[in-house]
Amino acid sequence: MNKQLKTHGLTLSMIFSLIFLLVGNSSLAYGSEVGVDSYAISIQKYKLDDKTSLPKEFLQDGSKVEHAVDSEGNKLVPLPGVQYEITRVTPLSGGSGFQIVEGAEAFSTTVVTDQTGLARLDGLVQGMYRVIEKNNGKLKNVMEPVILELPLPQPGGTDALSEVYLYPKSSVVSEKAPTDTPKVVERLPQTSGNIGNYKPFVPLSLVILIMGSLGFLSMRERKNS
Repeated sequence: MNKQLKTHGLTLSMIFSLIFLLVGNSSLAYGSEVGVDSYAISIQKYKLDDKTSLPKEFLQDGSKVEHAVDSEGNKLVPLPGVQYEITRVTPLSGGSGFQIVEGAEAFSTTVVTDQTGLARLDGLVQGMYRVIEKNNGKLKNVMEPVILELPLPQPGGTDALSEVYLYPKSSVVSEKAPTDTPKVVERLPQTSGNIGNYKPFVPLSLVILIMGSLGFLSMRERKNS
């Protein structure tokens, strides 16, 4: 009887041990998954033209701009439908540029701004990313490619940004002002070819008048004689 109890107790202990190991491993796995840092890139595009002047808070420091207005206080208009290609890159040896990451850690995708002008990509791992603005009919020119580091270090020893905000300042195609309808100048029909020119008749009329006067004087002298 005691032997059976001991055997039964050993079995229960083994079962509890297995349960503890399974729960412990699950907790560790869950904790490691939750503990993985996740970063994001938010691209906010506004409808800017060559005359738009932006305030100082639009400096490219990666922070979020709370009030999207120009230097005169006018609210900026969002621009939807602009595509951005985000690709993971790594510095070249010697610090002369960047190259696209290949292999298992490679990553590249395209995001599009919505009706609020926002294109956001989250779930990114730590690293460096290149952002390219795709050309389309809405843009007069595109921004230069931007390299972002996630998380983004901040000056002064403050915490690095886990979400980086990018505000492309490329201008849009200016809308052409409607052209004025040309004025139609009404002209009188050209009729000089039908009427003719009166100038050649002036000398002829004078000759006839002089000849008539001379003839009248000649006849008067003959009558008097």
